[in-house]
Amino acid sequence: MAILDRLNGMITNLHYELSGAHLDYWEHVIELREIINQVFSYNLELYDLTRNNPDGDVSCRDTAFEANIGAILRVSQLCFDLAEAYAGLLPILEGTGIADQHLADKDGRPTYADRKLVEVRDFLIDLFRTTIARYLVAGRQVQEAAETYVETDFANAADIEVFNRTMAEWEEMGVGPPEVGFDPETHATETERPPPGWGPAYRREDGSAVMQPGNSIPVVDSGEYAVQGESDEE
Repeated sequence: MAILDRLNGMITNLHYELSGAHLDYWEHVIELREIINQVFSYNLELYDLTRNNPDGDVSCRDTAFEANIGAILRVSQLCFDLAEAYAGLLPILEGTGIADQHLADKDGRPTYADRKLVEVRDFLIDLFRTTIARYLVAGRQVQEAAETYVETDFANAADIEVFNRTMAEWEEMGVGPPEVGFDPETHATETERPPPGWGPAYRREDGSAVMQPGNSIPVVDSGEYAVQGESDEE
């Protein structure tokens, strides 16, 4: 009888430990979600690159300017290079999906924390795709702008020579938009913040997470995209 009592106590203590570990897991998932959701969009989604507009800023279209074709094409090349670098990281995130089958409670079904963790992972994947897409769209737009410029009467022989030489070098080196497996134009469009399905996190007055609705933590920008460097004092 004493052995059974001791075994029962050990099982009960293990149950409490597992419950505590699950709560810690849930807390960490919520904390991760909040950290991501409180980063300004210009840091997460390249809105700073396109002046907080996924279609870019065309307000200066009718403004007189001078063009440095070499510098313009260098910007385009860097955009393609960065898109390719991010595209190389995307499979790492997507590869974590193999672990989804192991995110389950004792009954074999995902817990609330498991579902929220998958939401965070899927959001990050979408975020990477958006970043890649905006670099690709920006790179293509800059390249097209250079091409359009050299076809105008403003371009001189030197501009045309630089453009043609650079295009030949790109072809030789394989410079250009990488194949990413999705439509950049679709993923470069404006994103929704907070992401769909991400309701506010609920916490007690002491800051600890709770399973039932309570006081919500506000999202930093809630869809109002701030430009880097701006502040309320300016």
